[in-house]
Amino acid sequence: MTLPALPEESFQRVLCVVAHPDDMEYGTSAAVARWTARGIEVGYLLLTPGEAGMPNPPQETARLRVAEQQAACAVVGVKHLTVLEHPDGVLVYGLDLRRDICREIRRFKPDVVLGTGYEIETPYGFDQADHRAARLATLDAVRDAGNRWVFPEQVDDEDLQPHSVRWFIVPGLAGSATHGVEVTGERCSAVSPRSRRTPRTWPRSRTTPPPRTSSRSSRGPRTLLTGSYVKDGSAGRQGRG
Repeated sequence: MTLPALPEESFQRVLCVVAHPDDMEYGTSAAVARWTARGIEVGYLLLTPGEAGMPNPPQETARLRVAEQQAACAVVGVKHLTVLEHPDGVLVYGLDLRRDICREIRRFKPDVVLGTGYEIETPYGFDQADHRAARLATLDAVRDAGNRWVFPEQVDDEDLQPHSVRWFIVPGLAGSATHGVEVTGERCSAVSPRSRRTPRTWPRSRTTPPPRTSSRSSRGPRTLLTGSYVKDGSAGRQGRG
Protein backbone atom coordinates (compact mmCIF):
# COMPACT_ATOMS: atom_id res chain seq x y z
CA MET A 1 0.00 0.00 0.00
CA THR A 2 1.30 3.45 -0.91
CA LEU A 3 1.03 5.89 1.96
CA PRO A 4 -0.05 9.47 1.31
CA ALA A 5 2.71 12.04 1.59
CA LEU A 6 2.87 14.13 4.74
CA PRO A 7 1.48 17.56 3.74
CA GLU A 8 4.73 19.37 4.40
CA GLU A 9 3.63 22.27 2.21
CA SER A 10 1.24 23.19 5.03
CA PHE A 11 3.89 23.88 7.67
CA GLN A 12 6.91 26.12 8.10
CA ARG A 13 8.39 25.13 11.46
CA VAL A 14 8.88 21.75 13.17
CA LEU A 15 10.00 21.02 16.74
CA CYS A 16 11.38 17.51 17.34
CA VAL A 17 11.28 16.37 20.99
CA VAL A 18 13.34 13.32 21.97
CA ALA A 19 14.93 11.95 25.12
CA HIS A 20 18.59 11.66 24.09
CA PRO A 21 21.31 12.78 21.70
CA ASP A 22 21.19 10.54 18.59
CA ASP A 23 17.52 9.57 18.96
CA MET A 24 16.72 11.64 15.86
CA GLU A 25 19.50 10.00 13.85
CA TYR A 26 17.82 6.59 13.75
CA GLY A 27 15.81 7.36 10.62
CA THR A 28 13.76 10.49 11.24
CA SER A 29 16.63 12.87 10.50
CA ALA A 30 16.35 11.83 6.85
CA ALA A 31 12.97 13.60 6.78
CA VAL A 32 14.50 16.56 8.62
CA ALA A 33 17.15 16.92 5.90
CA ARG A 34 14.40 17.05 3.29
CA TRP A 35 12.43 19.66 5.24
CA THR A 36 15.34 22.01 5.88
CA ALA A 37 16.42 21.74 2.23
CA ARG A 38 12.95 23.04 1.35
CA GLY A 39 13.17 25.99 3.71
CA ILE A 40 11.27 24.52 6.68
CA GLU A 41 12.82 25.53 10.00
CA VAL A 42 13.45 22.58 12.32
CA GLY A 43 14.44 22.68 15.98
CA TYR A 44 15.51 19.84 18.27
CA LEU A 45 14.67 19.61 21.97
CA LEU A 46 16.67 16.97 23.82
CA LEU A 47 15.32 16.25 27.27
CA THR A 48 18.60 14.81 28.61
CA PRO A 49 22.26 15.17 27.61
CA GLY A 50 22.54 11.36 27.43
CA GLU A 51 25.08 11.00 30.21
CA ALA A 52 24.07 7.42 31.10
CA GLY A 53 24.42 6.05 27.58
CA MET A 54 28.05 4.91 27.78
CA PRO A 55 30.38 3.35 30.40
CA ASN A 56 32.50 6.53 30.46
CA PRO A 57 32.11 9.01 33.35
CA PRO A 58 28.74 10.76 32.91
CA GLN A 59 30.13 14.27 32.36
CA GLU A 60 32.50 13.01 29.68
CA THR A 61 29.71 11.07 28.00
CA ALA A 62 27.37 14.07 28.03
CA ARG A 63 30.02 16.31 26.43
CA LEU A 64 30.74 13.75 23.74
CA ARG A 65 27.13 13.02 22.89
CA VAL A 66 26.05 16.64 22.82
CA ALA A 67 28.99 17.46 20.54
CA GLU A 68 27.97 14.60 18.26
CA GLN A 69 24.43 15.93 18.22
CA GLN A 70 25.64 19.41 17.30
CA ALA A 71 27.58 17.93 14.40
CA ALA A 72 24.57 15.88 13.30
CA CYS A 73 22.38 19.00 13.40
CA ALA A 74 24.80 20.81 11.12
CA VAL A 75 24.62 17.98 8.60
CA VAL A 76 20.82 18.09 8.27
CA GLY A 77 20.42 21.85 8.53
CA VAL A 78 19.09 22.14 12.09
CA LYS A 79 20.17 25.45 13.63
CA HIS A 80 18.07 25.42 16.80
CA LEU A 81 19.21 22.85 19.39
CA THR A 82 18.15 22.91 23.05
CA VAL A 83 19.47 20.34 25.51
CA LEU A 84 17.80 20.09 28.91
CA GLU A 85 19.36 18.67 32.05
CA HIS A 86 16.85 16.00 33.04
CA PRO A 87 18.64 12.81 34.14
CA ASP A 88 19.32 10.20 31.49
CA GLY A 89 18.01 6.70 32.17
CA VAL A 90 15.56 7.82 34.86
CA LEU A 91 13.53 10.44 32.99
CA VAL A 92 10.30 10.98 34.91
CA TYR A 93 6.97 11.82 33.35
CA GLY A 94 5.38 14.63 35.33
CA LEU A 95 4.68 18.34 35.57
CA ASP A 96 8.34 19.37 35.50
CA LEU A 97 8.91 17.59 32.20
CA ARG A 98 5.64 18.85 30.70
CA ARG A 99 6.48 22.39 31.80
CA ASP A 100 9.89 22.35 30.12
CA ILE A 101 8.53 20.97 26.84
CA CYS A 102 5.64 23.42 26.94
CA ARG A 103 8.10 26.28 27.41
CA GLU A 104 10.04 25.30 24.29
CA ILE A 105 6.86 24.95 22.23
CA ARG A 106 5.78 28.44 23.26
CA ARG A 107 9.25 29.79 22.53
CA PHE A 108 9.82 28.10 19.15
CA LYS A 109 6.16 28.31 17.98
CA PRO A 110 6.14 25.26 15.68
CA ASP A 111 3.38 24.27 13.29
CA VAL A 112 4.35 20.64 13.90
CA VAL A 113 5.70 18.80 16.93
CA LEU A 114 7.41 15.49 16.27
CA GLY A 115 7.53 13.15 19.25
CA THR A 116 8.41 9.49 19.69
CA GLY A 117 6.21 6.49 18.89
CA TYR A 118 3.73 4.77 21.16
CA GLU A 119 4.81 1.14 20.96
CA ILE A 120 6.31 -0.55 24.03
CA GLU A 121 7.38 -3.67 22.12
CA THR A 122 8.99 -2.96 18.76
CA PRO A 123 10.75 -5.10 16.13
CA TYR A 124 13.98 -4.06 17.87
CA GLY A 125 12.95 -5.14 21.38
CA PHE A 126 11.24 -3.36 24.28
CA ASP A 127 11.44 0.40 24.04
CA GLN A 128 13.61 2.24 26.55
CA ALA A 129 11.97 3.85 29.61
CA ASP A 130 13.06 7.41 28.83
CA HIS A 131 11.39 7.22 25.42
CA ARG A 132 8.10 6.20 27.01
CA ALA A 133 8.22 9.10 29.47
CA ALA A 134 9.19 11.55 26.71
CA ARG A 135 6.38 10.55 24.37
CA LEU A 136 3.57 11.06 26.90
CA ALA A 137 5.00 14.29 28.27
CA THR A 138 5.38 15.67 24.73
CA LEU A 139 1.81 14.82 23.80
CA ASP A 140 0.50 16.51 26.94
CA ALA A 141 2.77 19.53 26.47
CA VAL A 142 1.31 20.09 23.00
CA ARG A 143 -2.05 20.66 24.65
CA ASP A 144 -0.55 22.59 27.56
CA ALA A 145 1.16 25.09 25.26
CA GLY A 146 -2.11 26.33 23.82
CA ASN A 147 -3.83 26.85 27.16
CA ARG A 148 -3.12 30.20 28.76
CA TRP A 149 -4.00 28.84 32.22
CA VAL A 150 -1.62 25.90 32.12
CA PHE A 151 1.81 26.98 33.38
CA PRO A 152 0.60 30.62 33.45
CA GLU A 153 3.90 31.81 34.94
CA GLN A 154 5.44 31.33 31.49
CA VAL A 155 2.95 33.85 30.12
CA ASP A 156 3.05 36.25 33.05
CA ASP A 157 6.73 36.15 34.01
CA GLU A 158 8.58 34.87 30.92
CA ASP A 159 6.62 36.77 28.25
CA LEU A 160 5.79 33.57 26.37
CA GLN A 161 2.42 33.52 24.68
CA PRO A 162 0.19 30.43 24.35
CA HIS A 163 0.80 28.60 21.11
CA SER A 164 -1.41 26.02 19.37
CA VAL A 165 0.32 23.31 17.35
CA ARG A 166 -1.40 22.18 14.14
CA TRP A 167 0.12 18.69 13.83
CA PHE A 168 1.57 16.14 16.25
CA ILE A 169 3.48 13.43 14.41
CA VAL A 170 5.47 10.39 15.49
CA PRO A 171 7.66 7.89 13.66
CA GLY A 172 5.48 5.01 12.50
CA LEU A 173 6.10 1.31 12.24
CA ALA A 174 5.08 -0.67 9.17
CA GLY A 175 1.35 -1.31 9.33
CA SER A 176 0.63 1.64 11.62
CA ALA A 177 2.05 4.61 9.73
CA THR A 178 -0.46 6.95 8.11
CA HIS A 179 1.92 9.07 6.02
CA GLY A 180 5.33 8.87 4.41
CA VAL A 181 8.14 11.31 3.64
CA GLU A 182 10.02 10.57 0.43
CA VAL A 183 13.75 10.85 1.08
CA THR A 184 15.19 9.35 -2.10
CA GLY A 185 18.14 11.37 -3.25
CA GLU A 186 18.37 13.53 -0.13
CA ARG A 187 22.08 14.13 0.41
CA CYS A 188 23.96 15.38 3.44
CA SER A 189 27.49 16.72 3.71
CA ALA A 190 30.16 14.50 5.20
CA VAL A 191 30.81 14.40 8.93
CA SER A 192 33.83 13.37 10.94
CA PRO A 193 33.97 9.74 12.11
CA ARG A 194 32.10 8.95 15.29
CA SER A 195 34.09 8.23 18.41
CA ARG A 196 34.38 4.62 19.45
CA ARG A 197 31.64 3.46 21.78
CA THR A 198 30.60 0.38 23.62
CA PRO A 199 27.54 -1.04 21.81
CA ARG A 200 24.24 -0.13 23.43
CA THR A 201 22.19 -2.74 25.21
CA TRP A 202 18.77 -1.18 24.49
CA PRO A 203 16.99 -0.36 21.25
CA ARG A 204 17.25 3.26 20.18
CA SER A 205 15.36 3.29 16.89
CA ARG A 206 11.78 4.50 16.58
CA THR A 207 11.35 4.23 12.82
CA THR A 208 10.92 1.29 10.50
CA PRO A 209 13.89 -0.35 8.79
CA PRO A 210 14.50 0.64 5.16
CA PRO A 211 11.96 -1.07 2.89
CA ARG A 212 13.02 -4.23 1.12
CA THR A 213 13.89 -3.84 -2.51
CA SER A 214 12.49 -6.14 -5.14
CA SER A 215 11.95 -6.23 -8.88
CA ARG A 216 8.31 -5.31 -8.28
CA SER A 217 9.04 -1.94 -6.68
CA SER A 218 11.19 0.97 -7.80
CA ARG A 219 10.32 3.29 -4.94
CA GLY A 220 13.14 4.67 -2.84
CA PRO A 221 13.34 4.81 0.95
CA ARG A 222 10.71 6.67 2.92
CA THR A 223 10.48 7.85 6.50
CA LEU A 224 7.16 6.58 7.88
CA LEU A 225 5.13 8.82 10.16
CA THR A 226 1.82 8.79 11.95
CA GLY A 227 0.06 12.14 11.97
CA SER A 228 -2.56 13.57 14.30
CA TYR A 229 -4.25 16.89 13.63
CA VAL A 230 -4.48 19.00 16.78
CA LYS A 231 -7.40 21.39 17.11
CA ASP A 232 -8.83 23.28 20.07
CA GLY A 233 -6.67 21.38 22.53
CA SER A 234 -7.65 17.89 21.37
CA ALA A 235 -5.86 15.44 19.12
CA GLY A 236 -7.50 13.04 16.71
CA ARG A 237 -5.97 10.48 14.40
CA GLN A 238 -5.86 11.73 10.84
CA GLY A 239 -7.57 9.50 8.27
CA ARG A 240 -5.26 6.82 6.94
CA GLY A 241 -6.13 7.47 3.29
